[in-house]
Amino acid sequence: MIPFLKNLRAEFLKTKRTSAFWIAFLGAGFIPFILLIAMLAKSKNFITQMNNPEIGNAWTSFMNNNWQVTAAFLMPMVVICCSSLIAQIEVKNNAWKQVFATPISVTNIFFSKFLVVLCMVALYFILFIIFCSLTPLIANTFFKGYPFFKTSYDILYQIKYATHFFILLLPIMALQFWLSMRFKNFMASIGLGIILLIGSITAVGMGWDKAYLLPYSHTMQIQLFSRLNSGVNNVDKRNTIYIASAVYSVLFTLAGYIDTLFKKER
Repeated sequence: MIPFLKNLRAEFLKTKRTSAFWIAFLGAGFIPFILLIAMLAKSKNFITQMNNPEIGNAWTSFMNNNWQVTAAFLMPMVVICCSSLIAQIEVKNNAWKQVFATPISVTNIFFSKFLVVLCMVALYFILFIIFCSLTPLIANTFFKGYPFFKTSYDILYQIKYATHFFILLLPIMALQFWLSMRFKNFMASIGLGIILLIGSITAVGMGWDKAYLLPYSHTMQIQLFSRLNSGVNNVDKRNTIYIASAVYSVLFTLAGYIDTLFKKER
């Protein structure tokens, strides 16, 4: 356990100021920044919208819109890039042979790096919630017509929302990490990830009823179902997506680990 923790600490040190961290940071702040500019530039329209009693709680409506905007493409893209770039730190420094030459086991190396990927994606969600929460507060500071200072904000609801998306993104993290460990050129893993993402979005857009078989479509599908009327059929579809996500996560993680463990050339 102690060697694993030491190696995990070393992996975290490697990620400091890397492109993976900045992708998580910029990816989390992109949509909130755009919305902040819009809320300041077109305050009258947004104030009218946010004070409309039909939308219910202004905070909940605002945060849900942020989740919906990012779920289909931006969120999976951030995960694809972060998951692919973590393993590429060694490629960039030409250090893979040195890493595997150390007395640290392959199991230790693989899972410590994968845990860093999970933490990086978790950081993305934390930053996303923080940035999304600051956006309406800043807008309300400049324009008193916004109702956010007078409306309750349920942070636990947002954490629950983020947790659901984190679970749905686990297959992408596992597969992209496996691909990045398999291919020395990080563009190969990112390119494949983008192709799979675009293909999944296309399948969902065309209304394919088996789109849950495509792990890159899970976040988009959940968002679509959450906007529909809840019913037994809808709940069954949501549960099917979560089950598929769990199965893919285990399969891709095991496949990546076994492939790395028995890889002849490292």
